Amino acid sequence: MITFFTGLYTTLVTHWVTIQLAWTTGKSIIKITKFFNSMKGIATKEQVKMIATILDDLKKFKNPILETFDGPAYEFSINLIDDYGIEKLPTEVKEPLSAVLQMVVDKSYDAVPQEAGKILASLIDIKKVSEEREIKFAVAGCEFILEGILLWIESRKSEEE
Repeated sequence: MITFFTGLYTTLVTHWVTIQLAWTTGKSIIKITKFFNSMKGIATKEQVKMIATILDDLKKFKNPILETFDGPAYEFSINLIDDYGIEKLPTEVKEPLSAVLQMVVDKSYDAVPQEAGKILASLIDIKKVSEEREIKFAVAGCEFILEGILLWIESRKSEEE
């Protein structure tokens, strides 16, 4: 039930923001949508579409109207995170993060924790801990998170069958 309301809220907020921007700027909704689509982050349009499709496939709404709009809402949300959140990261992290994103899209999960751990370790500096140990700790954390996500995805798929 909570998931239903979360999806509904996300969908409504996405459309509300687009309509508000169109109304306040006097531009059409199509121009606002093109503006959001032209923003630059580290993810390609194909990667964003693939991740949105994965999220859309994980959650199926019983309401056909919500099911119609949840895919575009995921895509919109991913673009906002990509374009505004990633911007705050150091430049030297963006390229390796883009490579990790491509690994996820390609479902090359074995290499993801190692690469993501290196990125995480470069962002965190723990005093009196060697760089090598920081990387090991970060990789172990990434492996734990990835395994949790993959188990959750498998359980969702088995629930639907």
